This record gives sequence, structure tokens and C-alpha cells, in this order.
Amino acid sequence: MNICQADLEIFRNVPGLVQKYYVVEEATGALSGIYVFKNKNAKEAFWNSALAASIPARYGVDPATLRVEHFDMAIVMNDVVIA
Repeated sequence: MNICQADLEIFRNVPGLVQKYYVVEEATGALSGIYVFKNKNAKEAFWNSALAASIPARYGVDPATLRVEHFDMAIVMNDVVIA
């Protein structure tokens, strides 16, 4: 969590990144990130960046276990952000 806190400002400055949610799986304590991008170009630019490439080492993740899934936004219920 200390690394996540330290990285907040870095991720606030990623072009086209609207929101990043840090989530913890209750059963295992595994930490994940959910990223919301303004558009596909911003998403692709991020995932091809040095910052994205540094995620496994930065967060101590075995690259072989890193799972990245991409979803298109289908419906947005409202604009409320839970802090």
C-alpha cells in the first residue's frame, strides 16, 4: 500500500487516464488495479509506456502471473465516484 500511495501522483499525470482504482481481493489480499481511460488511444499509449512496463517490478509481481484484461465501456450508470 505504501508503493500505491507513493505512485498516486505519477498516475494522476498519465495522459488520458481518467481513474485508477486500487482494489484488494478480500480472500487473498491480492492487490489489483482497475484503470479507466478516456479512449483507446490513451489506453494503448499507457500500456506501451515505460511506466506500464515497470509495474511488475515496482509492485513485486511475477510477470508470468500478471493478468491484463481489456474491456470496452458498455453502460455507465452514473458519474458518482466512490472515494
